Amino acid sequence: MLKTYFLFTLGCQMNVSDSERIEAVLEKRGLKPADEKSADLIIVNSCSVRQKPVDRIWGKVRVWSRINPKAKRILTGCILPSDLKKLGEKSLRQSDECCANGTGVVSPLPLRSTKPT
Repeated sequence: MLKTYFLFTLGCQMNVSDSERIEAVLEKRGLKPADEKSADLIIVNSCSVRQKPVDRIWGKVRVWSRINPKAKRILTGCILPSDLKKLGEKSLRQSDECCANGTGVVSPLPLRSTKPT
């Protein structure tokens, strides 16, 4: 059962706003904030409009896979359609979920226990 979360935000003020809304949903579900080494759930809310955040995402996902391998990882945010295919192929091997949905839309978080096929 997920009890704690770590939320990493990259991008514009819309990503920051979405992250605040995501935190509210998580806390309403009873999850508590934690650091990246101890969190049960790691969420990356990012934007792929610029390459630098994309590069940072993959660096962080690799680090988290090493320092906290048991954490469930979710990638979300505004990811360009052209990047989604590339990122999906690369990231979903290291993440449990990818639910890119654009800014301003906080869809229900996919908190299931299996990776997408």
